[in-house]
Amino acid sequence: MDRCGTKRYLCAGYIAVEGHGSFFMSLQQDGMGWVYVKDNGAQHSMLRSRAFGTAGNGSDNPTVDINNRQMKWTWTLLAQPFNVGDAIMKVMQNPTRMGWRVSDRIGIAHTKS
Repeated sequence: MDRCGTKRYLCAGYIAVEGHGSFFMSLQQDGMGWVYVKDNGAQHSMLRSRAFGTAGNGSDNPTVDINNRQMKWTWTLLAQPFNVGDAIMKVMQNPTRMGWRVSDRIGIAHTKS
């Protein structure tokens, strides 16, 4: 992973921890980090494309360990629909109480009702 100050970036078509390997990323000292799994056509034999995880054969024990600051909740549900072009997102819980801060990045999964 490239390291620039306290920012860390990992970009790949897939990230697979195999065998007895391990992946560890710690951002607890006010660091910021991004893992971006991009659609570049790369495919793992077990995980396929755009995957991040472990791939073992039963006797292996690969691990993924990512640590960041303590947060009460790392995800929430939308309190109302969020559409393309919307500037305000309303969520079920209070973001401050959840431990979220300005400049935190979020991911929104698209769904169909």
